[in-house]
Amino acid sequence: MMTMYMKQLFTMGLALAVLFSSCGKNDPIPTPHPPKPTPEQPQTKKPGEEKKPEDPKTPQKPEEPKKPDTPQPKKPKQPEAPKQTPRPQDVDMGLRSIAKWSVSEAKYLKDFNFEALYVDNKAEELNIQAFKDLISIEVVGFDGSTYTFTEEDLKHVTIQDVKFTGSDFTSGRITFRTVYKGVRSQIETSLPFDHKAFYRNKISTNLAKTGKRYLRGSAEYLSVFYNSLLNYDTDRYRIILKSSLGVSVNESSNSITCHLSVEHIGTDKPLATILYEIEGFKTLSALKSELQIASTHELMTNMKDRFKRYSRNPQLFSKSVESTVKQWIKLADLSIDRGDSGVQTLSWEEVSAQGRGIFDVLKAGGEYYNLDASFESPQFIVKNVRWDDTDLLITVELQAIGEVAGLGIEKTIRVPKVKA
Repeated sequence: MMTMYMKQLFTMGLALAVLFSSCGKNDPIPTPHPPKPTPEQPQTKKPGEEKKPEDPKTPQKPEEPKKPDTPQPKKPKQPEAPKQTPRPQDVDMGLRSIAKWSVSEAKYLKDFNFEALYVDNKAEELNIQAFKDLISIEVVGFDGSTYTFTEEDLKHVTIQDVKFTGSDFTSGRITFRTVYKGVRSQIETSLPFDHKAFYRNKISTNLAKTGKRYLRGSAEYLSVFYNSLLNYDTDRYRIILKSSLGVSVNESSNSITCHLSVEHIGTDKPLATILYEIEGFKTLSALKSELQIASTHELMTNMKDRFKRYSRNPQLFSKSVESTVKQWIKLADLSIDRGDSGVQTLSWEEVSAQGRGIFDVLKAGGEYYNLDASFESPQFIVKNVRWDDTDLLITVELQAIGEVAGLGIEKTIRVPKVKA
């Protein structure tokens, strides 16, 4: 076997043979030389050029995150002004013109001279000047387009045949014809006009008077003094209460609703029958300061007899006073302190009404201005019974009057010498 050394010799010989075969006879045999190393030239630095250590960089403040833009509401587009229809021919403006109210009902009821037409029979005074600030006049084309008269157009307009139709049972309307440059309209204008509302506006409530009067008695005797509760032109109108049409009371609003007939003085012409609310009446809570309850000889005698009966049992005496308040309260002296008008005594009346049975009414009498003090079915209870030496002190509470409950008005009655 060939040794490792022999193998190496064989390999080297084979390599030399190949080398010699590739060269010409006269070519020198190349001798391989390893590349010479290039010595590195040392870099010389000028004085002062030594590399300085870099200054530490100042850390930059991080940028704040941007706030999202606040969404701005989109501005609504302004509606474009309606384009005016081209001006029709003069003849069309005359033949097909029609008017309508251009202001609110409250405005034309206040500003239109209705009585020139309805009361004074002076329709000729109601020319375009009487209407121009309250109406608009239009021409409607065959295609549905609308042309509105301008200020310049209105200078050539006249109004004819002005009339009012209406009654207490029908809606009122003002009718007329417009005329443009001598051409009369074929269309009659018909404007709604509530003449009852017109005359309702001619009346107001005299709050200075109603504020001094109680509600129920005022309603009961309304025919006596209703005129004193109203403000109106007494030189031009006569107001008549229509009691036959009924009178209603509203406790929650302290008002009376009634029917009033308005008549014109001089012609006695009935102008309208209106439903009117008289408001601002005194509330029952005023009794807290105005109601007075005092003892009388009859009440003192009643309590003395009662005390003798229950002298040995004070509890039974107190229960007797509490349970019979509806009877003995009628022996007391009850009155209303009207301030400048003085003190008016109240008296008890037993009233019978169909469908309501029999009930008591505590009311003032005398002159008409006292009749508002009328209190139906007052309900008293005894809150306390105590003694002050020989005098008996009874505290009562007025709980309700008619349908108005929860009054809670307390009064203390001193009955003298019950133990004497």
